[in-house]
Amino acid sequence: MTGFTAPTHTHVSGTAPQYNGNQRLITSLGGTQTGAQVNSTTVPFRLNFVTPQVIKGPAPLNSVTNKLAGNNRNKWLFLGQKGGLLLPSSYVYDQLNARLELDVPAGLETASPGEIKSFLSAFIGALWGNSASLADTIIAGG
Repeated sequence: MTGFTAPTHTHVSGTAPQYNGNQRLITSLGGTQTGAQVNSTTVPFRLNFVTPQVIKGPAPLNSVTNKLAGNNRNKWLFLGQKGGLLLPSSYVYDQLNARLELDVPAGLETASPGEIKSFLSAFIGALWGNSASLADTIIAGG
């Protein structure tokens, strides 16, 4: 990450807003992360993972058309919130939000788990590999 040296984040469990969620609060920053703060009431730094309330199986196969009779999907959410001082002279805070929704066809996890692993490896790898460029682009305004 541009301007940071070996950034690390220590986290602890928090109380997720959903019963089917898991929340982590960033409580310590490692490396050099000038200008960044840990989680607090004013400046939240939270990561949430939300599982489907009920895991669905694949829809039944229509014997006439040989196609699925429905479109069952399981949605997995990864949410992040990071607060920051927006107007320092007035002490006005706001937060940046990120939302990643994985919309997985029901049954793919058992029929083709390698496809899920390959996709997530490529997708998350691309985000990780381009995080500095993405941050620099957002900071520069496009």
